[in-house]
Amino acid sequence: MINDYNKKISDIKNNSHYNKTEKLEQLFQLWKEKHSSEDILPKELINYQKKIINSLTIPYQFVDKESFTYDGFIFNENKDTVLYILKESNLGNTNKAKDQFWFKSVYKLEKNTVLILKKIELMQEFIIEKNKGAIKKSDISFMNLNKRGGFTSTNPKILKNYYLKYQEFIKAEIEIIDPKIIVFCMSEKKSKDIQYIINDIKKEFDNKIIISTSHPSYIKGTIENFKKDYYEGILNKRR
Repeated sequence: MINDYNKKISDIKNNSHYNKTEKLEQLFQLWKEKHSSEDILPKELINYQKKIINSLTIPYQFVDKESFTYDGFIFNENKDTVLYILKESNLGNTNKAKDQFWFKSVYKLEKNTVLILKKIELMQEFIIEKNKGAIKKSDISFMNLNKRGGFTSTNPKILKNYYLKYQEFIKAEIEIIDPKIIVFCMSEKKSKDIQYIINDIKKEFDNKIIISTSHPSYIKGTIENFKKDYYEGILNKRR
């Protein structure tokens, strides 16, 4: 079954009749199919044997396994896009996403007041400034690693479990978007599991400029810190 999914993913990536947005749509449908087919342990068993967390891809609060959060290009499918990668969407008081691209609908508003998005706007402005017109405001894309979504805080072990199970989909999405710059908006310094994910993606896409910074909502995740991370990302790319 794994090989079957890998073949379907490869067919989507290599289909010359699809543009990037269409490829992402096809990939997401296949991704949702795998979500649906995943055998999730019942909540009672998880509460009884907490050690089972080592294999879970859904947190204890329990996200509906059919839940899916869409992402991708915010404006146009430009080749010089900056891809911002976060861990997962916060589902709030529900256990299932609303099958929409929330980030896109809110980011494009003329008066966006959401703190996370305002910080990403500032990051994008700084990248535009430093690339001297080679990148535009509209050259922006966004993705969550865990497409099911989660809650206020992310369990790094469960995120890694999800990544290991769905890594071919995650890497395919990045490959289809084909960004010029990848910005990991997640701090890996305190978690070996997060560090594993970032390092694995870095190895796969070592031809890209990669910047690792903290989550935009993190209180210490200031734009000044991002500027420092940006320069470090450029420096590491030149080595």
